[in-house]
Amino acid sequence: MAGYLVAEVKAADDHPSGHRIVVLDTSAWNLMFWAPRPAVAQIPFREGPMFVHDLAGCTCYETDYFCLNEKMARIEVGDRVILNASGAYTSSVARSLHGLPIPKEFVIRDNRLCLVE
Repeated sequence: MAGYLVAEVKAADDHPSGHRIVVLDTSAWNLMFWAPRPAVAQIPFREGPMFVHDLAGCTCYETDYFCLNEKMARIEVGDRVILNASGAYTSSVARSLHGLPIPKEFVIRDNRLCLVE
């Protein structure tokens, strides 16, 4: 089993390449630098045309991308994106850059969301 990362969209702009560049409130470079992670959902769910998105972290580091060429409904500032397979070793190999905090971890136990301490 693997966990999910829920990230909030802080910026979203159309790029001349036709891609929509989306900046999240967390960093792939800090958390998941060894492999790209697919987005599995967006909140709120939207129907309609699909757009190609590049989901970037917030460090300004040129390789800080969660995923490239992700086809999803148009993502807007304030939306949340759920990224797959971000459990297991993610927090144990997390590294710091620009003072970004490591995200909090939660587990579901007895149908309750519990903070891992």
